[in-house]
Order: sequence, then structure tokens, then C-alpha cells
Amino acid sequence: INVDGLPLFKSTRQEFWVLLALIKGDNQPTPVGVFSGAGKPNNCNDFLRKFVKEANYLAEHGLLHQGQVYDVKIIGFPCDAPARSFIAGSRGHTAKNACHKCTAIGV
Repeated sequence: INVDGLPLFKSTRQEFWVLLALIKGDNQPTPVGVFSGAGKPNNCNDFLRKFVKEANYLAEHGLLHQGQVYDVKIIGFPCDAPARSFIAGSRGHTAKNACHKCTAIGV
């Protein structure tokens, strides 16, 4: 699953924030959720709530497609630094204590 923001126009703050999934064996990402608004979503939890609910359901029950049930498993969230900070609910990547993996303090 990948999350990223996409400005629509240079003259406005309108953006799309897209959730993309990559299906094993396929090399094209598939959109699974889109947010549109003036800037990024205010709250990451609100932005991801429906996706998390559906992903949990699919992980438990599988995905039925053309009479066959497929297992669904989320392997990771490869995002750029700003999107990773947003979905982790942490400080931005340029902040003093921005590292998600250690306690090092930046300058």
C-alpha cells in the first residue's frame, strides 16, 4: 500500500491523496482509495479509517473474485518521507526528532 499526495493545480491548494495497492504478480499499482480536498487530509485516522476497516475484513475473509477466494495480506507501506510521517502521525521528515527508527536528535 502506498500513500501520496498529488497537487491538482498550481493556482489552488486542491490535492488528491491516493492509496495505491500493488497486487502480487502485477506490476501496475491499483488505486484503492482517493481523498480530494484543499491540502492534505486534516486527520490521518479519518483518512485511513475506511481502508483499514475493509483491509481487516479482507485479511480475515479473503477476496471473492469470479467464484474464487483470494488471500489478502498487506506487506508494507512504502511511502516517501512526508507521506510516511503523515500516516505514522509523527513529525515531518525535516523536524528535529523526525526519525521513526531511532532516538537520534537532528540539528
